[in-house]
Amino acid sequence: MPRPSVVLPPVSAAYLKQGFDTMADLLAITLGPTQGVILNDSKNRNEPQLLHDAATAARRIIALPDRRQDVGAMLLRHLVWQVHEQVGDGSATTAVLAQALLHEGTKMVAAGANTALVLNGMRQGVATAVAALQAMAQPVTSQEELAAVAQAVTGEADLSWVIGEMVGLLGLRGHITVENYVAPYLERVYLEGGHWPGQLASPYLVTAQATQRAIQQDCWVVLYDGQLKEAEQMEPLLHLVAGQEIPNLLFVAHAMSTEVVNLLVGAHQHPKNKLKVVATSLKLGGVSGQVELDDLARLTGATLLGEMVGRSLQTVTMADLGRAKRVESDKNGLYVVQGGGDKRAIRDEIEALQAQLAAMEADDDARDGLQKRLARFSGSAGVLKIGAHTKAERQVLFRKAEQGLKVGMAALEEGVLPGGGIAFVRAAQAIEVESAAHDDERMGLIATKKALEAPFYRIFQNAKKPAAAVALHDCLAAGDGYVYDVLRETIQPAREAGVMDAAKVLRRVLETAASGAEMALSVDVTVLKKRPVTNVGYEP
Repeated sequence: MPRPSVVLPPVSAAYLKQGFDTMADLLAITLGPTQGVILNDSKNRNEPQLLHDAATAARRIIALPDRRQDVGAMLLRHLVWQVHEQVGDGSATTAVLAQALLHEGTKMVAAGANTALVLNGMRQGVATAVAALQAMAQPVTSQEELAAVAQAVTGEADLSWVIGEMVGLLGLRGHITVENYVAPYLERVYLEGGHWPGQLASPYLVTAQATQRAIQQDCWVVLYDGQLKEAEQMEPLLHLVAGQEIPNLLFVAHAMSTEVVNLLVGAHQHPKNKLKVVATSLKLGGVSGQVELDDLARLTGATLLGEMVGRSLQTVTMADLGRAKRVESDKNGLYVVQGGGDKRAIRDEIEALQAQLAAMEADDDARDGLQKRLARFSGSAGVLKIGAHTKAERQVLFRKAEQGLKVGMAALEEGVLPGGGIAFVRAAQAIEVESAAHDDERMGLIATKKALEAPFYRIFQNAKKPAAAVALHDCLAAGDGYVYDVLRETIQPAREAGVMDAAKVLRRVLETAASGAEMALSVDVTVLKKRPVTNVGYEP
């Protein structure tokens, strides 16, 4: 068992940087369209695994042999995974940029500059570059552009086209779920309304045999908060709805007894009865289940009934019934289209959810649930079904789809920028070195300006192309919006070449890389624990 120890300066910084560089050099080879491949030989697998993306490669490394270097490696590992989780792309760029920022900053400190002042200058340079990226960003104008951004991440043309279509159609309020599919191809389903997790109470209520769904148009909606056990409580409601001009009913409860379900099926199938029923049991309970039911009540305008709210189902009146233009229910859930709830109340709820999302951190676990709720109120949701010939292929496509969707949404949110690393170089041009109040701060600005060129040069290095400096000069001379396409070895407009990055991704990459480099550059002493936690987030 390793003993605890303390690593003091000057060797502490040197070892930390060595570990940082080791991890960065490994991950950097995956940057760009000619990305390299990492062979991972793990004792947990029967055969070596080929890794193509930096985030996955970083997760496979849980420790370096030298504990003093391991601190730096794990710091960078955390940075690249954080970016991957937040925006789905940019892990390799984060590694390259963080390494360059640390390298340039270390040179300035080694030359005699004050570390604190150099860091101040670097912070100013990064803030200027971030503002320049945001100013340069152009809004997405087509599904083709969204597909191009997604393909830069996934490398899958067909998958990227589907992602571009879905993100383009559903927009920022849309919520897209990725699911496995039994067929060996991609499929997408659009849901024009809210989705609730639940299950059709009985297969005998199915009206669409091909999809095994119960579908009804223009339904009355009744919501029961709790488990309904006694069938006789349903009889006043069935008589009430059966007497209406449109005798269609959606009945939702947390759970229903067999006796209740049999009564509903009998009423639905009775040859002399015009009443048609869709009955769904919500799968959630507790606080989350109450939120689900409250959302459904708000969307449809139905009043909650049941013992929990002090209203027996036998006291139901027409004022308690909600409305929906269309309802669908199957074994996977309930879909409600064009609910008849109060429009102002729905709009207020949408604004409240948007405010909550805006105040949340990007990696907050609650974001996904709020986005789902926002999607159901705004009527924009979809399912991307991933199919492939083998389980392994399907798993790879599944992960790529999740990444591509995050990047597509990021592009829709903050626009796109020319790819290939040129956006960082142009952002660096906005940094005015002479604006620094102190010479050491000026050195920090110079360090940032130089480091921002690193992703462009690394893409050239991975592509094994010569004369990167000449290509960079020619690309800048061509004007705004031009990129150097290393695959075609030509300079052309980014939109025409399809070489674009999401502005939000590049912003997060720069902010995260700068934060990590600042932390590494400011460390003086490293404390090594007896039992270091090195496997957090490890995925074999």
